[in-house]
Amino acid sequence: MSGASPGNAREHHSPMLFEELLESSPDAIIVTDLEGRITGANAQLEKLFGFYRSELLGQPVEMLIPERFRSAHPAHRKTFHTEPRMRPMGVGVELYARRKDGSEFPVDIMLSPVETTEGRAVLSVIHDITEKKRAEEALRKSEEQLRRLAESTARQRDELAEEIRLAAEVQQNILPQSIPAVPGFEFAARMYPARIVAGDYYGFLQLPDGKIGLVIADVSGKGVAAGLLMPSIEVVLRMDAPRFPRTNDLLGSFNNVVHQITGADRFISLFYGKLSPQARSLEYTNAGHNPPLVIRGSRDPIPLDKGGPVLGMIQGSGYESDQIDLQTGDVLVLFTDGVVEAENPDGEEYTAKRLAGIVSSHLQQSPGELIETIHASVIQFRQTTVLADDFTLVVLKTL
Repeated sequence: MSGASPGNAREHHSPMLFEELLESSPDAIIVTDLEGRITGANAQLEKLFGFYRSELLGQPVEMLIPERFRSAHPAHRKTFHTEPRMRPMGVGVELYARRKDGSEFPVDIMLSPVETTEGRAVLSVIHDITEKKRAEEALRKSEEQLRRLAESTARQRDELAEEIRLAAEVQQNILPQSIPAVPGFEFAARMYPARIVAGDYYGFLQLPDGKIGLVIADVSGKGVAAGLLMPSIEVVLRMDAPRFPRTNDLLGSFNNVVHQITGADRFISLFYGKLSPQARSLEYTNAGHNPPLVIRGSRDPIPLDKGGPVLGMIQGSGYESDQIDLQTGDVLVLFTDGVVEAENPDGEEYTAKRLAGIVSSHLQQSPGELIETIHASVIQFRQTTVLADDFTLVVLKTL
């Protein structure tokens, strides 16, 4: 086999060194001369295509191409030789290769001109992307299912709007019927709706490896119109949370679903955290929601604000994730804007600062007791039991 350095077309190396470079590659590599005849191949190519090297050397490279593409390939080779440079083959075109047994498989190919002792040649790095295509197809099917779910939800909105009490019953069934029991942690949650049907949501998701998903969300608006989106939140999160290992990837996908459902007429602020009890850490993404607070003794509260925009406004929005290590005694408070934006008769808001102060002064209480304390504090502040907006709290305490 003739040799050259793929990184420098003018530098010549010994055939033995060049062959060692080829054999060290994890991808299949083939070398062809200007006439398209195969002059070299590595062991990975033999494994991928099922040919012995002796069967390939001296043969036209078209033997590795499906028959329906062979007639056009020589012209493509000539085009490459008119402007030889390292580049991917067939940008924007799906490429396929053919094994010895006649089976075809999708590939990505990187072309590079090289100088050998016999003159210029072409080095092709071939990567089997069968698994990538399968993953893309699975994702396509999942997106199609989500699209159908979005269409189904949209069709049902008008019908559900006429059945307010039924919607309220459905909503109560969607919310968690029990609180997770996790060693080293204590949870509590409660929603106080401003109307029969609320636009707030909270949930707990059992995830792989014993992790727990924490969700709190607020649909723009109040009442039935807002509450109609809650089933979508529940269904999509339970379907997709185990499929996406990162919190930001899950919300990126969910954002597109919400956009399809609402057409940007409504949006959802949502916080999604993934608690790892063993590591005592919380990975999270905040999609435009009021930042949850980690209350740690007498220190300033820690806001969990990394993420991105609210869900549903912009198709294809990107999201960040972050992680916080939890310490013994930490109290994590998730809340909706109905808590911190509650106003007193003078128009003054309750604020996150006041919320943090109430929690800090009652750290000895259990999460359930803390929720009652916060609710009582807001009612006292407003000087009325009538809520202007839905009011939801989720509290986690690290033991």
